[in-house]
Amino acid sequence: SAEWGGQMELQALAFSLKRTVRVYCADLPLVELGSEYINEGEPLQLAYLRHAYGLGEHYNSLVKFPVRKVEDDRDVDES
Repeated sequence: SAEWGGQMELQALAFSLKRTVRVYCADLPLVELGSEYINEGEPLQLAYLRHAYGLGEHYNSLVKFPVRKVEDDRDVDES
């Protein structure tokens, strides 16, 4: 649908889950909602995309990319 949530809904999500929500966008500063919950667990991280791939404005969830150690102590991507 063309309906989607915005900053007010993300603030409500942060409050109800008691988690910080971080929103990243390539051409905007970081938006952090629910910063009072920073010690409650890992922040939820979202990417805000404007008109990517013809989908219109939307959010994608972000996760940390796993890194493993190799014998000579270099970090290596898990790809």
